[in-house]
Amino acid sequence: MYDAFSPHLFTITIKNQYSAALMIKSTKALHLLFLFTLGAVWGGSFLFLRISAPEVGPFVVTATRIYLALPCLLIYALFIKRISLRSLPWNRLILLGLLNTAIPFTAIAAAEVYLTASLGAILNATTPIFMALLVTLFLKERQNIATIIALLIGFAGVVVIVGWQPMIWSWQLGFAILASLTGALFYGIGGLYAAHCVKGLPPLAMAIGQLTGAGLILTPFALYAMPHSLPSAETLWSLLGLGILSTGVAYLCYFNLIKLVGPSKTLTVTYLIPGFGILWGVLFLSEQVPFTSMLGLAMILIGVLILNLKK
Repeated sequence: MYDAFSPHLFTITIKNQYSAALMIKSTKALHLLFLFTLGAVWGGSFLFLRISAPEVGPFVVTATRIYLALPCLLIYALFIKRISLRSLPWNRLILLGLLNTAIPFTAIAAAEVYLTASLGAILNATTPIFMALLVTLFLKERQNIATIIALLIGFAGVVVIVGWQPMIWSWQLGFAILASLTGALFYGIGGLYAAHCVKGLPPLAMAIGQLTGAGLILTPFALYAMPHSLPSAETLWSLLGLGILSTGVAYLCYFNLIKLVGPSKTLTVTYLIPGFGILWGVLFLSEQVPFTSMLGLAMILIGVLILNLKK
């Protein structure tokens, strides 16, 4: 037996504290690695969509994205052996696939036929604003003044982006902006449906279920819209990047982030996605980002920040 002042006990205590400190540092480093990887690959989806959607169309892009990502998740699920696909609530997951994947993926792909990757990434940052609005309107939750201010700032940011764009207006541009905002709206709808109707399901099972449902829904549309010739090499590489990196790898980073730091801290990726979307558009497509777009983005992110601080 050792007394409280034993050198041996003191050494063990120091070692345990050192190991704990190393573990905390390792967890933080892993958290940042997954967070920035997720922001980079999700932000990269707008680059890949901008390259591929004009050539093969939104239905083929979205279906291909799902067909490439789903095997990645299934292999991972088989590897960790923690979910049973047979016991999943498939009727609810197929509806989730429609609301949270098929519609928003296709709408954003349709928008990227005409929009720059940068503008698409900026408009997509409105998703948390739409979710807060939906909660207020349809779930009848009483909101405080902070939420109202956040909503007003966020939508003012959209007005700045849309109303002050230094571009020639056309029906194609109007359609693209509307489609992009529709995609963000349906991400909000899908998120609320998942929180209330698919509650308690592991994120991996939810992702596999909704991607499967979306794939089933989109297959006939994709087959009808198949191009008559082989797409260019640039488009094929973009489709691979979109499916494997921006969807498959992105979901895996997302699951690991939730496991490491929980869902609330994982949602901080919202602030990184538009930044990476703009960066990739400027670097690889030589896009010009006007000051009004950056001002609008700043307003949207301030609104999102206020919503997160309220929570």
